[in-house]
Amino acid sequence: MKISSQNGVQQIEESDTLEMPKSNFMFWWQLAGSAIMFLLFLCTYLIPTPAPNEYNPGKYDVLPAIGTWDVNSVSYERMRIFPIITDEIARGIIERRPFQNIKQLEEVEGIDQRILKILEPHFIVKDETNADNE
Repeated sequence: MKISSQNGVQQIEESDTLEMPKSNFMFWWQLAGSAIMFLLFLCTYLIPTPAPNEYNPGKYDVLPAIGTWDVNSVSYERMRIFPIITDEIARGIIERRPFQNIKQLEEVEGIDQRILKILEPHFIVKDETNADNE
């Protein structure tokens, strides 16, 4: 669309293409870019994310389906089903057997109170007397 003036009368001529003033286009382009940068800032800095070492309860919600196992007889392969048990922890548990109670797992290198809290519902220590009666 073009506006022309002849003899003091303005006339509007229509053209086949719609022309947008460049300054207006650049304004909206910069505004969109700024909005995107602002959203990225919000997602990166203002949404809290758990620290890598922090216990994330949602990550281990599937574990109750695994059941409970005797820490003195569970195999290496079964222990590795737990995402929190590394190779070193599994080997340490096997090397330090037999355990008298579940709290002794803290003696294994790599198991602290946080990991023990996650493992306690899934590992038990069967007494010799109870194992004979079952």
